[in-house]
Amino acid sequence: MNSTSSIAVYMYKQGFRDYNLEYASAITVVLFLLILIVTLIQLRVLNKSYEL
Repeated sequence: MNSTSSIAVYMYKQGFRDYNLEYASAITVVLFLLILIVTLIQLRVLNKSYEL
């Protein structure tokens, strides 16, 4: 059950259904950092491919 639930849905349920706002905000920060890291890596890879 909930094996296909996304992290955003899990974050929403923790924050608003279970009123566990501290945990939901921690999930948000970790998710933001992961997206930022992936974006920076992608930008570096794309910039190298344009220089060739």
